[in-house]
Amino acid sequence: MEISVRSALLVTADDALLDQTLAVCAAAGVEPELAADVGAARARWAAAAVVMIGADQAHRLTEQELPRRSQLLLLDLADPVPGLAELSRRLRAPVLRLPADAIRLTATLADALGRSTARGRVLAVAGGSGGVGASTLSTALAVVAARAGRRTLLVDLDPLGGGIDLLVGAEREPGWRWPRLLGARGHLGDLRGQLPRLEGMDLVAMSRGVVPARSQLPTPEAMAAVVSSGSRSHELVVLDLGRTASELSPAALRLADSALLLVSADVRGVAAGRETHGRLASSCGDWHLLLRRPRAGGLPAADAADGFEAALLAAIEDDPALALAAQRGTPPARAARSQLARACRTVLSTVVWPEASAA
Repeated sequence: MEISVRSALLVTADDALLDQTLAVCAAAGVEPELAADVGAARARWAAAAVVMIGADQAHRLTEQELPRRSQLLLLDLADPVPGLAELSRRLRAPVLRLPADAIRLTATLADALGRSTARGRVLAVAGGSGGVGASTLSTALAVVAARAGRRTLLVDLDPLGGGIDLLVGAEREPGWRWPRLLGARGHLGDLRGQLPRLEGMDLVAMSRGVVPARSQLPTPEAMAAVVSSGSRSHELVVLDLGRTASELSPAALRLADSALLLVSADVRGVAAGRETHGRLASSCGDWHLLLRRPRAGGLPAADAADGFEAALLAAIEDDPALALAAQRGTPPARAARSQLARACRTVLSTVVWPEASAA
């Protein structure tokens, strides 16, 4: 059989890793050649455009004395294999952990095979403390982006938030919510038309009712499938991490291009925000800070922002009208001249699409 010089080669005997990797490859439109061990991969080693080595086979690379090559990836599942980080340094090959690094693997495959990597931006929003308004900010960002003509998807990742569709008055809108997507894997196709839609944006909301059991919550695999697929059909995917960081938050942040931390500009709010950021900072490489000023008192913006390793974008005054609008199911930032809408435009032009504002 003639070997294409633009092929991808996957080397693993781990069935779980094989399934995860093939799902990502399918999302990228790639059908890799398969080898169960490094020895069987020798004949195709040089010709493949990109070689993916499973963690189960990585340590055998040194035994086979294969020549060094570029576009070599080490693939692992959630639980790190001992010694893989050291081998990664020796081989100058990055370690990608699935499903968290699915988007990165998709882009790497597309680059190596000369295919388009066009996808939307993924922006995560975290609250520094409970009740600071992270869901309101997430929704406002999605509303402002959609009204600017951008295809936008809002993803609810707050299991105790009661469903973000309530915040925008979309609780009666038909479409898939998280209970329908819990088994999602790989590429889901174009989600538009399948999800609740309001104000020009699509959204994936949590269910309501009793406190959800662990089996009813999105898994990292399902979340990666939804976010990866959404970024292919939408220009912006906003991830609402909710009022406090949940166990989903680190995996969600690894899918994001950038992250926002919303902090209440008072002593307790700043202290809580620093704790939250300390837990989450390593999961995303591009953080930005927004402050919410309390109705009375509070700290000066410069003092509140001090100590955060994130650039301060804006300080938003407390607006009682937002709480009233939420009770009515009126989406936030509908008024283009509102302070919240202006802050959202600052975020979008500075963090999400800086090239558009520069032009």
